Amino acid sequence: MNATATQNTIRGRSKVVRHTRTGARGPVVRLATASVLAGLAVTAAAGTAAAAPAAPLPAFTDGSAGLAELLLSGREAANVLGSDRLTEQRTAYRLGNTSGSIQPSICVPAAKPAQAIAYVTAEPVEVAVKVLTDGGNSEQGLVEAVVELPSKPDALAQMKAIADNWADCGGLTLTQQSQSSEDSFQWKLGKPMINKERSIVTLSQTALDGSGITCERAIGAHRAILVDVLACTHGDATGQGLAAVKAIGAKADTSPV
Repeated sequence: MNATATQNTIRGRSKVVRHTRTGARGPVVRLATASVLAGLAVTAAAGTAAAAPAAPLPAFTDGSAGLAELLLSGREAANVLGSDRLTEQRTAYRLGNTSGSIQPSICVPAAKPAQAIAYVTAEPVEVAVKVLTDGGNSEQGLVEAVVELPSKPDALAQMKAIADNWADCGGLTLTQQSQSSEDSFQWKLGKPMINKERSIVTLSQTALDGSGITCERAIGAHRAILVDVLACTHGDATGQGLAAVKAIGAKADTSPV
């Protein structure tokens, strides 16, 4: 993560990992966005997918309600993201596995937070994942995860590993198969960036159907906890993932969990 200035690039390449529905317009666009967020909710709950990563999944203990307290509530997230309201759809306590639905599968860590394939070399202690959406519109949502590692150096090393994956996938177009239909969604990844404090890395995702939906992935390490989020909106999501990581990190820095 050799960046020097505000919003510096991590490496030379950029990428997009958000799912987009081909030819979607109007209400169909909302359905596509809802599908993306719903798919993440299912992923968070089940932790399974059609195809498993080639490497063995890491062994870890399912998380607890205590760790989940670090995640933002619907009201907190709405305030942070500037939304009228966000409602919790699901909270889960394990890593997800959707490698079989995203191509290229090596870029799954860039596409979604809290994916098992991103943690194959780590030893997560606990995990908590929450999915929030804006209800019927499904034009804004937040998937937030906290992953506890054995130590702060482990959390920093995991953050670097994920950031390196984002750099490798930068500039690519990702295709995700819908879990509920034969539809597929394509997203264009931007370049991974690091904030001026060198504490949070972000990655933009842009829907390729002209819907105006964008997302921002963001990661940051606080103590031994890695904060791993995805924020999506109809419009410009720049700064939303960053803001969510900062807000969760502030809770992590002061919490006894």
